[in-house]
This record gives sequence, C-alpha cells and structure tokens, in this order.
Amino acid sequence: MAKQFDGKPTRLYTLTRPDLTTHNEFIWVPSETYTFPGTGELCTSGWAHAYPSAALALFLNPIHANYHPYRLWEAVGVVGASDCGLKVGCSTLRLEREVPIPTVTAEHRVTFAILCALAADQPPAFAAWAESWLAGRNKTAAAAAAAWAAEAGAAA
Repeated sequence: MAKQFDGKPTRLYTLTRPDLTTHNEFIWVPSETYTFPGTGELCTSGWAHAYPSAALALFLNPIHANYHPYRLWEAVGVVGASDCGLKVGCSTLRLEREVPIPTVTAEHRVTFAILCALAADQPPAFAAWAESWLAGRNKTAAAAAAAWAAEAGAAA
C-alpha cells in the first residue's frame, strides 16, 4: 500500500551546488517557494528533491546528486512521494536557511553502513557483530574478521 501524505509543510533538508543550482541547472533563490507538478517518478523534474534529515542528505549525496562541493539547506516542503523514507519528492519547496555542514567522520559512515546492512536480512554472526559494534563493543578488525569467519564456517 502506498504511503499517504498529509499535504502539510514539512521541515526538510536539501543540497545545492555552491552557485545554488541543482539538477538540470535549476537555480534556487532562498526564501522563494517553488512549485513542481508532483507527478511521475521521484527522480524526474516532476518533484523537488529533499531529505528528512541533514544526515541523510550528506550520506546519500554520493549516490544521488553527487555535488562536490555543496551547500546544505534547511527547507520547507509539501511531501508527495518518498523513496522508502530516504529521499522525498515535494510539490512545493522553499530554501529557508543555509545550515553549516557538519563534520562526518569515518565512524559515522561505518555506523550508517552497518545500519543499512541491518535493514536487510543478515546472517546471525554478522548481525551479532553489528549489534555489538553499534553498542560500542568489538570495534576491532579482529572482531569483524571473527564474525565473518564464524559465518563462513556455518555456511560450509
């Protein structure tokens, strides 16, 4: 069943290039509200693209817009489509204010990768290691190797 959206303005985050352009060289003006058709697939000109959190905007940039360098914006939009909650499509979107880009460490990226992996069905040894890593235990390469070795032995 498709998710139903309430049509109310929602706090979101989006990225632009330094010159305030996005896909197809669309030029944004902060504080101006833009309207999009709200039709078609998510990654088309029918939607303005945004993210439910600043962290998702940063982590998914390499596989979505891939802007380097980029600017991060707090925005307000009316959500009409979603990519499993990772990215949203808006029929209206307004850039409210530029947000300082937080530092993303290797540990942040590993945490995000582990959480993504755990969202899918994982072998018990990996899941146990991942939960332990997320809890702050067994963050060594040896612990990861032991989990993989245990899983490989169980699969043999």
